[in-house]
Amino acid sequence: MATPRMIYIAGRRYSGSTFLDVMLGSAPGVESVGELVTGLSRGRGEVCGNGIAAGESAFWVAVAQRYAALSEGRDLWEDGAWLYEESDARKFVRRLFAGRFLNRPGSVESKYADRQIALVTAIGDVADASCVLDSNKEYSRALMILKIQAEAKVIHLHRSLLTSLGSHYYRHKQRGAPFKFLKRQFNPEKSYPFVLIMMAAAWSVGMALGLLIKAMFPDRVINVRYEKLMADPTVELARLGAFLEIDTAEIRAMVDGRIPFAVGHNLAGNELRHDGSFVFIPNTKGRRQLPFHLRLVALPFAAPGYFLRALFAR
Repeated sequence: MATPRMIYIAGRRYSGSTFLDVMLGSAPGVESVGELVTGLSRGRGEVCGNGIAAGESAFWVAVAQRYAALSEGRDLWEDGAWLYEESDARKFVRRLFAGRFLNRPGSVESKYADRQIALVTAIGDVADASCVLDSNKEYSRALMILKIQAEAKVIHLHRSLLTSLGSHYYRHKQRGAPFKFLKRQFNPEKSYPFVLIMMAAAWSVGMALGLLIKAMFPDRVINVRYEKLMADPTVELARLGAFLEIDTAEIRAMVDGRIPFAVGHNLAGNELRHDGSFVFIPNTKGRRQLPFHLRLVALPFAAPGYFLRALFAR
């Protein structure tokens, strides 16, 4: 089978990527796999959205076998972890110049391309899909995917920092979950100012990187505001369908009819993990909010990102 077309969701944590990933995965011919390389990097014990460990999932076992056949016996989990490390945000600058290395045998970029193509081909073969949707969110990975495949497209999904930080805050207060940043965990009670400042600055940088990628590939990257998706999903899903060249009519009907979306063997994700399904309810009111005094800490460092968002990503 030919290599499926790659679709990738770029953005920051708590941007709504898991919702969008699962919904778009309901379109004909589209196989959504969640945060692909993040999930694979955690190994066979990573629990899929349906509550089954990836190493015991019939789907991922079949993908691993197919991947080995396509890559001369290479291990899916080891290569997934390698792709995860090579997608690190700190390697973005090198990825800007990846084109000159893609055809150089033995280069990191060449290995990345070979393993990425084998990975999505294996997924497409097992799922019988013409498109594979990955919501890993890292901007450096988005750049590589665009350079590897001319038909690939990227969704730059962005959400107001203050509301996404509100989700972080809620998870900590209600569930005792630590903040995660740069692959480390922080206890907010002891490091609120530092964590909020760093996350706000990173959000601004992420907004700039997303817009840079959009400028480099104007016809293959689309900006999607989380707030617009929540306020009018019918319009936004229709716009996404036209951009991605997929049929989103059934997805829009499911949203309008409050029909549950199944969460299957998707990897990683957050609150949707292990729940089995969810109903997408458009709502921009009553969302979790960051306390006022913490907004004051974060806002100065988020201001550049808000400026860019207002100017170039309406």
